[in-house]
Amino acid sequence: QPDPAEDTTHGRWSTYAKNILAERRHLLFIANITKTQIKRLETAGINTIDDMANTTLKVVPRLNRDIFQRLKSQAKLQISSKDKNKPNYRILPHDNERSIGLSLLAPHSDSDIFFDIEGFPYYEGGLEYLWGASYFDHEGNRKFKDFWGHDSEQEKHAFSDFVDWAFLRWRNDQSMHIYHYGSYEITALRRLMGRHGIKEYEVDTLLRNEVFIDLYNVIRNGVLIGEPSYSIKNVERIYRNKRDTEVVSGGDSIVVYEGWRSHPDGLTWQTSEILNAIRNYNIDDCNSTQELTEWLRSEQSFHKIEYLRISHEEVKTEDEGETEVTQLREKLLDMALQETERNKK
Repeated sequence: QPDPAEDTTHGRWSTYAKNILAERRHLLFIANITKTQIKRLETAGINTIDDMANTTLKVVPRLNRDIFQRLKSQAKLQISSKDKNKPNYRILPHDNERSIGLSLLAPHSDSDIFFDIEGFPYYEGGLEYLWGASYFDHEGNRKFKDFWGHDSEQEKHAFSDFVDWAFLRWRNDQSMHIYHYGSYEITALRRLMGRHGIKEYEVDTLLRNEVFIDLYNVIRNGVLIGEPSYSIKNVERIYRNKRDTEVVSGGDSIVVYEGWRSHPDGLTWQTSEILNAIRNYNIDDCNSTQELTEWLRSEQSFHKIEYLRISHEEVKTEDEGETEVTQLREKLLDMALQETERNKK
């Protein structure tokens, strides 16, 4: 049989492949580890997550010392968190001179927005069909606002309406920020700004003023968590209870929405059980983003970490902000675009 560690695209054999790797206690189960790092660890005789947690080595050839120590700490946290309702975690050191980790987290504003997009990569060119946002009204009640688009023209209007709403909210309170988890939302905004040729000024202004804050970037560089993945579904085990929505993941939402497009049971979320289920999932994602922000702020305050506006010299260009769902979406979108090009030929 092929080595399941050599690839991650096993199709219908994915669960079987994952079980083989789990039995081996493979290094792949260490969160945020790369294949290059795995190869260098294996060369040094470290082959399992247990080996990583218990190694007495101080350095590994061709592997950065700090990265090695972080992977070791990550492995230890994951093992110590096994069978716990809430995983163990540790706030990483911050020096209050570099804008990284929890120092990227801005102070609270009553106008803050907590943002999440549901996308459908099988539509030609991709489709961002649901733009969801949690926010607080003047009485301090958490509310939800959604913008829908089931074809390219409707998507254009949803994109435009969201940007107008968010931009006005920022113009009225320039201390506010838009929080999201992962790079997908920013990538989508830039892509649609270029595709439709609208809202360039508004989107560029929000980006230049650093209104968007990627909480994955905050977590990835500020906290170690005893989970095998840093997706928001894993991270939220620290600060909220298990979800009870019908749609439970971004991959699920793609499949469910494809089913609705094939056999719609209504044209709006008010008339369609399927769209309502997707909307409830998106609400849960936006609410979880808001609760994550508050939890991170409490840790930021407890550890006396100062907010520092991001220094563009420190921005990383490698795989920052990517989650399993954003990787899946981008991969499917690339495949769809390639298929379109082949059909044109």
